[in-house]
Amino acid sequence: IIAVGQLQAALSAGRPYARELRAAQALAANDTGLLDLLAPLSASAETGLSGDIELREKFRLLAPAVLRADRDREGADWTDRVLGRLTSIITLRRASGEVAGDNADAVLARAEAALLANDLPRAVEEMEKLPAHAAGPAAEWLKLAEARMAAEAAAATLADLSLARMTGTGRPDGGNGARDGENR
Repeated sequence: IIAVGQLQAALSAGRPYARELRAAQALAANDTGLLDLLAPLSASAETGLSGDIELREKFRLLAPAVLRADRDREGADWTDRVLGRLTSIITLRRASGEVAGDNADAVLARAEAALLANDLPRAVEEMEKLPAHAAGPAAEWLKLAEARMAAEAAAATLADLSLARMTGTGRPDGGNGARDGENR
């Protein structure tokens, strides 16, 4: 459980976690289920994944590019095109928050609010709603955020499984492996 906690802390901090991963793998040496759960984490263990601060900073930097792509799209009216040109000099966008709408500006505002609330899954869900013509600049950020979410999900499952095994409760969901209506 300590090894899993250290692994989760390294993932959250966005720092390399090769040492923590090796410790967890060593403890799971004879358990193929645990080793399979840890396998996807190996790809980024030496470099680490983007942490909260890095993801927020990258988001801040990509927002103007998303707006430019949205406003410079083919078929945009003249006001959008003028705003698109202005965003190369200054950035004009709504403050973060619960902004209604499905345009890029509204999506960015909701995603930023989610990031500020430390809700990465909701931020990703919002960014996936970007119109196709504005989504290009966000693709790399989405990839980093999704990798982070997948790693955190694997580490959380590992923590649940480790705790369940340590306490003898069986499965991490509290079940005992028996089918419905069956006693064990």
